[in-house]
Amino acid sequence: MLHNLLKENGIISFIENQIMSTLAPWIVNSGGYMNSTLKVNESDFEKSKKIIDVYNNNNL
Repeated sequence: MLHNLLKENGIISFIENQIMSTLAPWIVNSGGYMNSTLKVNESDFEKSKKIIDVYNNNNL
């Protein structure tokens, strides 16, 4: 969801270990072994963080 949200706001991102999380979700866990990680360009970090923070605050 966050990947699509950033894309809608013109920020290029990718999900590291996305394929693994689809093929073997029992191996991929939050913050653990082979976790999926959303990555953005360093120059887009602050803008991305603000967008994600607004999303998180509105969906609590």
